[in-house]
Amino acid sequence: MIIKNPAPRSNAAQLADYLLKEKKNERAELLELRGWNMPTLKGAFSLTEEIAHTQTQCKNPFYHVAFRAAPGEVLTPEQWRFCADTLENKLGLTGHHRALVMHTYQGEKHLHVVWDRIDEKTLKAVNLWRDHTQSTAIARQLEQELGLKRLPTPAHDRPRDQELAPPTMAEEQQARRKGQDLKAIRQNIREAWAHSDNGPSFKAALESHGLTLARGDRRDYVALDAEGSVYSIGKRTTGAAAREVRAKLADLDRDTIPTIEQARAEPTERLQPPDQAPERPEPAPDARAAWEQAASPTTAPERPQLTETHENAAPDDQGGFRVIDRETGLESGVSACAAKILDGVGHVAGGFFEGLANAFSATAAPREASKAPTARPAPSAREMLQRQAARKRALRNISASVQRGEALNAADLHALPPAELKRLRDGGDEALQRLVQRFDRERDERGRERER
Repeated sequence: MIIKNPAPRSNAAQLADYLLKEKKNERAELLELRGWNMPTLKGAFSLTEEIAHTQTQCKNPFYHVAFRAAPGEVLTPEQWRFCADTLENKLGLTGHHRALVMHTYQGEKHLHVVWDRIDEKTLKAVNLWRDHTQSTAIARQLEQELGLKRLPTPAHDRPRDQELAPPTMAEEQQARRKGQDLKAIRQNIREAWAHSDNGPSFKAALESHGLTLARGDRRDYVALDAEGSVYSIGKRTTGAAAREVRAKLADLDRDTIPTIEQARAEPTERLQPPDQAPERPEPAPDARAAWEQAASPTTAPERPQLTETHENAAPDDQGGFRVIDRETGLESGVSACAAKILDGVGHVAGGFFEGLANAFSATAAPREASKAPTARPAPSAREMLQRQAARKRALRNISASVQRGEALNAADLHALPPAELKRLRDGGDEALQRLVQRFDRERDERGRERER
């Protein structure tokens, strides 16, 4: 089993999009969302990031790990969870908030696990010192307990003449976007390195495979293919350490080696083998730059903005605000929605989704009150921070919807505390306007205080 665990990271929105966005020949499935009081993965990650940046000194609150078995091996969902639990206990992340997402790519499954590093009680991040060494030990342990094939994860666990280290996640995504054979490209770099004695011969060997040697930004040298994709010249592709690469290529004049930008701008036939060169050379497009330009810009963790159309704009002839459930399309007034949400909050055992469904279902029968309600445990400090952050985000969304004349999102009203929901139930649209005005006034006052 291979356990990939890059360094802890941030950027909640980008991480959630990567985990749940289905790509060509790949399917994503959310298996577990433990500990967060949020209905969506992006909302849960955004809360964690906001709490980490405002209440702690942790800049990278997420620990992302990927579990991958050997090709052809099939694990049950319980076995995948067992793998996550075993690593969790080893790293001291027991009980932390956790998300499990299963990816299926070309029939093969691999599991992504994201932990919240911040402890719920102490609001301190867990120190993951030597996590790579511990992950390697856990991989060997899981292979024995589950009867899996042993895979060479670390470099010291693999002889020099065997297969190289697996490609990084960035390399896999780059090859998938451009439809390239990553294994063949890496093998060509390895063969060029093995069959060359010095810098000029290595450069010529790369060009025979349609690759160009260039000066790297962080490394001494890199290789570029015909699409402009970058591959490092180092231990992962050649099996040689950085000092060995520098020694072998020392006879190259770096001033004559193009930079990455210069190599991408050169004609296409220079990056292709002679037998594949086109008759009419055309400049090779920078596919990555075009992809980044076409990608949608990163948005704030609030809900997506809605364009003002006839369906979502609040009509003047109704004389009030509308609340709409984005999932089902059911509509209601502010007062009726708040009343139904309060009725759902009274039955906490029913859960968030049942309470939200009752808020918009005219046919839902009221549930009988519990004869012996049990006292709810006092919320932890982390839960209180999560509720405050959810309320602030909901009020920002409601204020923006009111200013644009849009229908309100039911999820935003559900994030409000019961006291404010009671005011909305009794006061309706007027209470909503007062709530928005008070929030805008307090936000402006905080802005003036920061300017002082």
